[in-house]
Amino acid sequence: MNIYRPCSNKEKVIRWREIEVKLVNANGLIRCMIGVFNSIRFASKRKWINNGTTNKCKMSRFNEFIERCALRDIPVVGRKFTWYRPNWTTSSRLNRVLVSDNWLMKWPGSKQYVLCKQVFDHCVLVVKNSIIDWVRNPFARNNQKDSKR
Repeated sequence: MNIYRPCSNKEKVIRWREIEVKLVNANGLIRCMIGVFNSIRFASKRKWINNGTTNKCKMSRFNEFIERCALRDIPVVGRKFTWYRPNWTTSSRLNRVLVSDNWLMKWPGSKQYVLCKQVFDHCVLVVKNSIIDWVRNPFARNNQKDSKR
């Protein structure tokens, strides 16, 4: 499921409820949600230059949403933050990949890689699994086709 949550707190809560209903109706399916949640889980996931404050109630609501949906925030590789204000005074981890337990059972080595910010103010996320080789390298010397020749 691709996610883009509005910045308005009221709209976020409405969207979270809609997602919860969809996930309850899809019980047992392997789930992966990736995108911009426009929320942080912990105060350490936001950096303010001008001593901004983090609303603990908002973080708590977001964490409760994740828990109610039985989702897991898979490990991050790369940058600590995924969004940067254009003047670099604020940075946050607003983008993330959330998966279900059955996703982790099928792909236990899943990680989210945060790539460099290019054109937009958000970084690109890539999901990789360290256990499964998704693409066979045609140039690898130990490729079975090559060893038969």
